[in-house]
Amino acid sequence: MVWCGFNKKKVHRLCKELNVLRLQRIVKPKYPRKIVQNRDITNSNSLWEVDIKYGYIHGEDRFFYIASFLDVYDRNIVEYHLKPQIKMPV
Repeated sequence: MVWCGFNKKKVHRLCKELNVLRLQRIVKPKYPRKIVQNRDITNSNSLWEVDIKYGYIHGEDRFFYIASFLDVYDRNIVEYHLKPQIKMPV
């Protein structure tokens, strides 16, 4: 193996001078933020979303649920409830 003494900064600079660099790719978000399209949200507390998630407690061998109420305008959590079970109204 032959050591030539170039680090990545020097290689990048030389490639840039020779115009052999490729354009850098545009990183797209995996999950684009979807805002409600059919409503005009102009201030806080005009529209909320509910996000329900669950987790597992290993030491107690049981699940728990967390329901978060999000304000769509500023994406803050307004309220949340943490319970061992969630009963949906009929």
